[in-house]
Amino acid sequence: MTTNILVSKQEQGWRAGFGTLLRKENHAWWGTRQWWMQLLIWTVILNGIMFAMIEILPQSIPDDGGVYNPEEGVLAFIGLMGLFAPIGAIIAAQGAILDEKRSGTLESLLARPVSRASVILSKLAAYSINLALTIIVVQGILAYAQIQIFDAGDWSAVNFATAVLLSGLNVIFYLTMTLMLGTLFEGRGAVIGIPMALLLGYQAVLGLVPEISFYSHYGLSASAAGPESGRGWHGGL
Repeated sequence: MTTNILVSKQEQGWRAGFGTLLRKENHAWWGTRQWWMQLLIWTVILNGIMFAMIEILPQSIPDDGGVYNPEEGVLAFIGLMGLFAPIGAIIAAQGAILDEKRSGTLESLLARPVSRASVILSKLAAYSINLALTIIVVQGILAYAQIQIFDAGDWSAVNFATAVLLSGLNVIFYLTMTLMLGTLFEGRGAVIGIPMALLLGYQAVLGLVPEISFYSHYGLSASAAGPESGRGWHGGL
């Protein structure tokens, strides 16, 4: 005898079905190969580039080519996380609601004893936790390990963690926007295009007016990492 995984048990009102739906969403991530593939991809993108900048690049510079500061690699990690992590969240979540609307799964789901709020919040909670662990927490730990191993500057663990967590808030912002757009639009172009336009448009504004970076996510992250690291940081990549 089998039981229906989507039957609400104890939750009532707007929380009806939340726990069951959250377990379903988490299983779709951790119960498949998706989690380790994402982890591998982000490790190569973020920590791989950081490793190249703090360990490989300095060795390729001629002795008379000047002095290279490996802290630039750490700042690049913060900047790349601020750009690529939101892109990863947008791509990962762009079909979370839209695909279920198109397939009729969402309509069938709402016919069960679950609330509309639980459907959305379970996806938001699951994606927030899973992306935060994969892109933010694990990558931040690996990056700080590189700083210590390769002596890439005097970075406080607390301050560096604060900078990384600020990037996490940036990811959750774009994740929430993407899920919201999935409920409003039927086309994938709008769901992906609007947050991408906002993110990349902001990059263009930073290039024209770099001073505003000190009041942005990039400036806050670099400043939080340490007083020395925040100097000269313009948020550009």
